[in-house]
Amino acid sequence: MKIFNKEKFESLVIKNWTEIISYKDIFLTIKEKSLSLTNSMSVIKVNASPLINSRIIMTRFEYNGSSIVIWFDFHVTIEHGKKYMAGTIEYLLNEEYELSYSNIEANLFIV
Repeated sequence: MKIFNKEKFESLVIKNWTEIISYKDIFLTIKEKSLSLTNSMSVIKVNASPLINSRIIMTRFEYNGSSIVIWFDFHVTIEHGKKYMAGTIEYLLNEEYELSYSNIEANLFIV
């Protein structure tokens, strides 16, 4: 008998993720990791920086059989708005509740 609604659980976690993960800590972690990977990002020249402050949003949360995969969409402004990074970064949460980097798909935008 299936009594656990996986989709509803994922939806609840995504809706309330900042109550279980420190926004400040994960933001700094994502910013640091994405900055370290800028050389591997595609560079896109744009005319102006969007009027979006740096932000992160959890977009997916899924158990893969051995760990929990968490996806964050992010927009991180650097160099006083002259550059920004935007994309999705993936982390694994293990059974000790430790996050480890898994993958990133992002671009570096230069104004």
